[in-house]
Amino acid sequence: MQLVARARLCGARPVPTMRAGLCCVLGVLVVACVERATAPARATAYIGFQIGPAPTAAAAVDVNVTYRRESGTNLPLSSTRFALAASQQDAVVTINLTICLDDRDHAGGRTECKGDLTIALLDTAGAELDRQVLGPLSLRAGAVTRIPALTLSATPSALVHVNARANDLLSPAQITLEAGTYDVSVRGTAQGGLYDAWLPWSGVSCGQSGGCPQTAPTTVTGWKNSYDAISPDIVSVVVDGVELTPVSDAPTGTAVFRDHFLSSPTVTRYHVDDLIVYPTALAALNAARGSTFTLGRASTVGFGIADIRPLFDNRGGVSLRIDRRQ
Repeated sequence: MQLVARARLCGARPVPTMRAGLCCVLGVLVVACVERATAPARATAYIGFQIGPAPTAAAAVDVNVTYRRESGTNLPLSSTRFALAASQQDAVVTINLTICLDDRDHAGGRTECKGDLTIALLDTAGAELDRQVLGPLSLRAGAVTRIPALTLSATPSALVHVNARANDLLSPAQITLEAGTYDVSVRGTAQGGLYDAWLPWSGVSCGQSGGCPQTAPTTVTGWKNSYDAISPDIVSVVVDGVELTPVSDAPTGTAVFRDHFLSSPTVTRYHVDDLIVYPTALAALNAARGSTFTLGRASTVGFGIADIRPLFDNRGGVSLRIDRRQ
């Protein structure tokens, strides 16, 4: 059984996740237009679905739209959930872009919003089966850009669990991936992960709610949200929208606690870190950052924590969701 739709989106490109098992095809029609009777800064986007019989495991679709700000943050614009039925059904979401266009810091022109569209497939219990992200997308008055139909799977994307007592750079958790671009996001226990963060020491000395700067040698201890991805076939890395420049020599000093992309004749890996240790695992999780990497060919990718053995005094770990773009 399939969920079938056609897709149009202003300035978007599809970012499908990894697919396995039962699949459904989902598409989106997004049309941005100006309400002629009002000021030109007001615009409305319509998301229309043409839905066929839903997969057995799927019960609903969540549609979430955020808009981008020049300061680098994303703010919510619209959130809608549609129940799926066995029979044919049509649904339309109307998104008022005024909040975005009235924000002087919004990314885009006077009648344009730039943002991201997330579509999630849910089961009967409301658990996420799969999701796709479209972006960056442009909602512009009067402009319509067509995109191919999207595909969502009735199975989850890959979750990789990095155990801080077992999975260091010499023994990482591994997953085999096809060539392509992948988004990595940190998932806590409330989001299906096994861990919220990891602790490299036997105790915590940081008492600041926002975390403490990490030092070398160590003068303060706390929870961390850092992780590494390892593969000789990683060709590019982006963290927080910034592409990392490959370096041939491993960083030293406190630079080892910052984002870096090491590409040498002996090892290729990237490290995501904010130079901070946190008083609690939840504080570290809330500050965790995702990343995006591209594989030049199919490869086994390792995920681990950068720590010095022995690891017996470590606690926790990092759970990472891996979503494939296309």
